[in-house]
Amino acid sequence: MGARPRLAVALAGAVAASAGDLGLVWVGLAHDGAFGLPAPWPGMLLLGHYLGVLGIPLYGLGYAALAAGIRGGSPRAARAVCLLGAVGAVVGAVVHGLTGALTHAAIRTGASTAPSAMLAIPEAAFLLPLWGIVALALAAGSLAFAAAVGRGGTRYPRWMAFCNPLAATGVIAGLAAPLPLLAALVVPAAPNLAHVVVFTVALVAADRHPSPRG
Repeated sequence: MGARPRLAVALAGAVAASAGDLGLVWVGLAHDGAFGLPAPWPGMLLLGHYLGVLGIPLYGLGYAALAAGIRGGSPRAARAVCLLGAVGAVVGAVVHGLTGALTHAAIRTGASTAPSAMLAIPEAAFLLPLWGIVALALAAGSLAFAAAVGRGGTRYPRWMAFCNPLAATGVIAGLAAPLPLLAALVVPAAPNLAHVVVFTVALVAADRHPSPRG
């Protein structure tokens, strides 16, 4: 499969996962009565759960395409991006699934679904270390990609060094932060929304500069 089809599939996964994140957050906020949000339809939590669990693993295809695009300039960075992207995609899907399950358990038992409250429960021990793995994989993979593109010799223009998942996550979260409701909805989804941005930009670049299979 060439770079463009892989990026297109990964982009579809990122859109699905972002919608899933927003669904989970909406359910949690509405259950806690935050911001006066109306309760979503009963199937929203389950739908949001599966959108992320099934969508996030597709990021592995996108990272493989990104790696192929920088292989000519830095084979070592390409291997790192491919491997770290795969790790982040697999563990990220687990994180999303656990988040959905913990949200359901909190609602079923009448507990708070506020992020601070959920992080304080004993079950958070099953989730937080995995979040750390995803964060490290995203950061390391983004830096490897940015460094390779910035040095040149890849199939991407050098400005695309700034279009990586870590930077895009920060920009999206920063833009949403001043508005409390927007921040509450968007910041938790920022990593997946960032992949929508990165895969879209890479897809456009792949159209302009087709890369070989591999």
